[in-house]
Amino acid sequence: MYMRNSAAAIIMYDVISRQSFEDVDKWAEAFALVLEDLCNDLSSSASAEEIYSVHSVTRTDVVRLPSSSSSVSSKDSKAKTRCCAFL
Repeated sequence: MYMRNSAAAIIMYDVISRQSFEDVDKWAEAFALVLEDLCNDLSSSASAEEIYSVHSVTRTDVVRLPSSSSSVSSKDSKAKTRCCAFL
């Protein structure tokens, strides 16, 4: 994962992989550290308002049975992405 001097992040997870969904928080925290460094850099003209994070769900075309514990429900997806855009 490359985020150095990034002013935007697209955090993607696989809708049929609960592990990738659970890793979203870890990736968002890592990006928050990059954001903090960027905003603290005196030579940077970026502000917190100019930095974006977007969550994107992949493999939504794959159909899973509702009883599958490894898939991610739309309720879980929406709850996790309250603070940012959701694609």
